[in-house]
Amino acid sequence: MNNEISRLVGARLEALRKEHGVTLASAAVMAGVCVRTYRKFERGEGIICVDHVLPLLRYYKMTMDQLLEGLLP
Repeated sequence: MNNEISRLVGARLEALRKEHGVTLASAAVMAGVCVRTYRKFERGEGIICVDHVLPLLRYYKMTMDQLLEGLLP
């Protein structure tokens, strides 16, 4: 189940990034990780830490609840 949630969160982060016209490199800088690591987050290949998500959510003007809405049972 954790892998499925990671994949769904990653897909949502990718969609948000593209909707806001943010490059992969810029999103990685905002999250405080290298591009390779951020790409893994978007692919659901890793679990993104809250410390890395919060700067992105501030930029996208979203809450954690909005990011996770509909993803958790």
